[in-house]
Amino acid sequence: MYPLEEIRSLEQILKKKYEDEISIKIIKDIYNEGYYTLEVSNKDANKGKMLEYVSEYLGIDLNDVTVFGDQANDKEMFEKAGTKVAVNNANKELKSLADVIIDSNDNDGVAKYLEREYLSSEVWYKKWGRKNMLSPSFFMDYSEIR
Repeated sequence: MYPLEEIRSLEQILKKKYEDEISIKIIKDIYNEGYYTLEVSNKDANKGKMLEYVSEYLGIDLNDVTVFGDQANDKEMFEKAGTKVAVNNANKELKSLADVIIDSNDNDGVAKYLEREYLSSEVWYKKWGRKNMLSPSFFMDYSEIR
């Protein structure tokens, strides 16, 4: 983590030398005001492409996928998924792409959402037709997704 001016300086050096080969994202640290990280990856690698790959491999329609995010590196994933959920302390751009904004990650927003949307007894019974919410088959029943 570094102040923005130092991150921008490093970004310019890397762009000059590797512009055609890498993707660079500046990520604002949500816990340390005024600090940033530099995310550098292969230009063809991002969370959206991985989501496409995994969903195709598992035979899941992207419209049936829910994703969670908070930073710029989640943008491509948000562009692919059916339901996009941003935590309340996400950056503004990601929040503007979200279908749902939940409590912050400091307040267990993702866990609360999952419990409400997928694990409540009403939702469970509607979807799975059985009352045993602790059934391990809920979590690992691949026949349901293939």
